Amino acid sequence: MIKRLIDLIICSIACIGPSLALAWTDTVHEQMTQDALLYMGSEFADHEQNQAYKFYVEAAGGLEQALSILGAAAREVDNFDDTRLGAWWVGGYHNQGVRLPWSTISHHNHTIWWHFLSVGRGQDVHGNDHGGYDFRYRTEDPRRIDTDSIIKVFQFNQRLHPGDYETTEARYRQNSRSDLAQYQRFQKIPWQPIDHLAQYWYDQFLSQPSLQVMGVITHAGADVAAVHHTWNTMANYHREYEDWVEDFYYIERLSDRSAVQQALTVYHPEASIAAILTQTAEAAYCRPDPLYNPTHQARLNTAKDMVPLAIATNVTLLTKGINAILSKPQ
Repeated sequence: MIKRLIDLIICSIACIGPSLALAWTDTVHEQMTQDALLYMGSEFADHEQNQAYKFYVEAAGGLEQALSILGAAAREVDNFDDTRLGAWWVGGYHNQGVRLPWSTISHHNHTIWWHFLSVGRGQDVHGNDHGGYDFRYRTEDPRRIDTDSIIKVFQFNQRLHPGDYETTEARYRQNSRSDLAQYQRFQKIPWQPIDHLAQYWYDQFLSQPSLQVMGVITHAGADVAAVHHTWNTMANYHREYEDWVEDFYYIERLSDRSAVQQALTVYHPEASIAAILTQTAEAAYCRPDPLYNPTHQARLNTAKDMVPLAIATNVTLLTKGINAILSKPQ
C-alpha cells in the first residue's frame, strides 16, 4: 500500500496558476495543513492519526517532503484556472486582475466562488442543504463601500463560460441539480458549495491516492473555518481578518496543540466529507465578530477557537483518507 502511494506521489495538479485570491492567505492554508500533519505525528495524536501520519511521511519519502507537498497543494487551490467569467463585450477570463491590473480589491481568481458554505441559509436552488456564494444573499457590510458591491460592478451580467459549466460545475454539482441558465448573470449566480469541491477531490484521492490531492481537500477544511466563507461575504473585513491571522498565527499561538486536541473530541473520520465540513462551518457561523469588529481582541477571540478547529478538521480529513485506503480490499 505504501509503495502504491509512493508510485503516485508525483501526481500533478495541472490547473494551478499564479494569482491572488480573497480567502485565507496562501501562507495560512499551508500552515494549517502542515500543522495538521505535525499534530498527527505528535504525542497528542491517537493511534489512527499516527498511523495516517506514518503513511503520508513514508509515501513522500520523509517528513519534510510530506510537509512540502501537502502545504504547496493546499496553498495553490485559490489559484486554479478552472473558472472563467465573461460576456459579449469581453472574452472569458479566469482572473479579475487580468481585467483590472491596477485594482487590488478586485484581483482574484474566479475559482474562489466555489469556496463558500453559507450555513445561514436553508436549501439552495440546486437542492443542497446549504448553498455556496450568492451575491443576492450576501451579508451586508455597514461601510459605504464594500468589496462585494465593487466586485458586482466589475462583473455585472457576466456569465460562467459554458465549457467550465460542463467541466468544473459538473464536478462540483455532486448529485445536485443545476442549469446553465442559472450561471448567466454574476449577481444572480448560485454557486455550488465548497463541500462539493472537497467531495470531488476526495473521490479522486480514492481512485488515485496522492498527497497533492489531499492538500486540495485540506484547503476546503480550512476555508469552512473562516467566518466570512459561512456568512456569504467577500466584504466585512474579509481580507483584513485573514491577513491578521497570518500576521499573528505564531505570535498568538493560534495552532496550540492542546486546543487542537480538544477540538478533535467532536470530529469523527467515519463521518462524510459534507458532515465534517458542515460541522466546522456551523462553528464558524456562530462566531461572527470579525464581520463587524476589526479590533485585535475581537479577531483573537474568534481565531483562538477557529484556527484549532480548522487544524482539527484537516487532521480528520487526512485520517479519513488513509482509513479509506487501508480498508480497501487488497
